[in-house]
Amino acid sequence: MNVPRSPQSLAEAVAGGVYLEILEAQQREMVQEVSSVAGPAKAAMYRQIALISKELEQLRQVSTDRGGEHVDDPPLDEVFNLADI
Repeated sequence: MNVPRSPQSLAEAVAGGVYLEILEAQQREMVQEVSSVAGPAKAAMYRQIALISKELEQLRQVSTDRGGEHVDDPPLDEVFNLADI
């Protein structure tokens, strides 16, 4: 049974080192802060939210295609092996 994990702060996600979780935390922070900015800064923030959303969608799809494998992990055929040199 998969228990959903609680959202991490950006600091927690960075400390954990999982890229997908870092992006999710950044996205949450930007969504919360977008209402406090105006003008060109607001337009830039909307663009960044859209870019992160698109990247998250792609990373989640890769994870799904790999059967839930962490997207930070290389596919097994790409693992470095010194004996191959």
